[in-house]
Amino acid sequence: MPTPDDPGTGSQGLTRINLDLLITRHPHIAGILARRGMLCVGCPIARFHTLEDAATLYDLDLAALVGEIEAALSAEQT
Repeated sequence: MPTPDDPGTGSQGLTRINLDLLITRHPHIAGILARRGMLCVGCPIARFHTLEDAATLYDLDLAALVGEIEAALSAEQT
């Protein structure tokens, strides 16, 4: 079963990843979050929230946010 530290793969896994872990593994994602007005970088609560939690708190379209992050992660691999 996926956990915030091991969320699995694909879009659904990305929605369940711990924000602190996501930012630590992929620091450039912080810019995407900041552009959307998310104050997750450096927030002590980030280690307790998933991407889905944060999108809900900020009233953001989760699918659009995940799509932008997936595109950035794909570009990172090329």
